[in-house]
Amino acid sequence: MDIVIRSSYSKASLDSLEKYTGKSKPYVKSAVDAACLLRMIDNQDNGYFATVKQCSELLTAKPSEELKIAVFRKWLQAWEPFILFLRHLAMGDSLEVSARRLSSFYSFNKDIKAIFELLSLWAKTCNLIDAKGSLIIKEYELEVKELTEDFSRDLLDDVGVRLYLNRVLGDEVFQWLTHSELEELVVSLLTYQDNPRSAIECSGRAYEDILRRLSVEIGTIDIKKIRAKSGISELANNVLYAYRDDSGTAYSFINTKQRDISQAIGSIRNMAGHSMEAKSMERWELSSTAAIGKILTTISSIRSLFHYIKYSKYLF
Repeated sequence: MDIVIRSSYSKASLDSLEKYTGKSKPYVKSAVDAACLLRMIDNQDNGYFATVKQCSELLTAKPSEELKIAVFRKWLQAWEPFILFLRHLAMGDSLEVSARRLSSFYSFNKDIKAIFELLSLWAKTCNLIDAKGSLIIKEYELEVKELTEDFSRDLLDDVGVRLYLNRVLGDEVFQWLTHSELEELVVSLLTYQDNPRSAIECSGRAYEDILRRLSVEIGTIDIKKIRAKSGISELANNVLYAYRDDSGTAYSFINTKQRDISQAIGSIRNMAGHSMEAKSMERWELSSTAAIGKILTTISSIRSLFHYIKYSKYLF
């Protein structure tokens, strides 16, 4: 964290970081690589590094050890590979096996032994595992099966939500999601009780981005036509379900039911995003029950679309 703290004062070079920490150049380089990996600092492309604004704002001029660990944990558990690592620990795998399975999804420039030693150290530092390598997280954080209106937000901390998303989506879909898409889903689950309207919009933005990205990854759809469509309903109906190329040939990349579910998700998102209904000039009141229902349907639909388009599997 000393690297991050120094870089929060002003842009720092490797030489200045060596002087600040009193560590060797290889150590500093390794620490910088780790901080960049966790998105705590940015490489300014001119040999200098700067702590990202959100992280810098949390650190004081002389942060306590507790604050350092808290800030580090916040960024660590927002790093998707670490959540997969914890999830495999939760399923009973050892530290080494969890690291090995993680390596099957992500490419690291380290051998498996180095990976599991590093992740184990980080997890212990953040009090997420004990000395024996067992996960220190309460059962409800790992088995969030029913998110009801009276489910206390206090039970849904950040790492618990990420573990829940990993379990529901599965490893392959979870690691396929971009960081921004995943963050939107995390925020929606953390805020659906306090701000259902905003939570619906968060999950809606993620879903629209995912529909657009799936359309691009199919490879046969004209990019210009994808860009011309706006909103979930247009993407689901006119691109993924009823696409026509320049010759007029029609293609359908998703099932009718998936199209209908996507349009329903789009309609609920519009309830949250639009201020008033055009005809009645009335505004929809949205409950936390409606919000969590929409969010969970969105998550299930993401998994369903991914497996249908990639593998022709019927999952929901």
